[in-house]
Amino acid sequence: MTASDAEPRQDTGGAGAAAGAGDTLDRQAEGTVYLLHFSEPIGAARHYLGWSGGLEARLAAHGSGRGGRATKALVARGGSFALARTWPGGRALETHLRKRGPKRLCPICAGSAPEGMIPAATL
Repeated sequence: MTASDAEPRQDTGGAGAAAGAGDTLDRQAEGTVYLLHFSEPIGAARHYLGWSGGLEARLAAHGSGRGGRATKALVARGGSFALARTWPGGRALETHLRKRGPKRLCPICAGSAPEGMIPAATL
């Protein structure tokens, strides 16, 4: 085991970082895997699937344009997003769900919006 295996690295908020401020990228860390549904496509993307140890703070970061690359572009264009679905779990679950494809997991795309939707404007 190397030192990098023993200590999780801090999230820098760069491309592909799905964690919020202070979250670690430890694949075993528990938190929340979440799916955002965009009001308009960003390129071919209509969803963002991420993980965070502090979901409320992470959603606020996305809503203010400090989230992932796709949500930054969405907010810059004046678009919005809604929290479509959440799962308790860690980065390994995020990876597993990403392989299944976010559109297949989205209740909004399936025509049944869940209760508790959070538009970006309210964050």
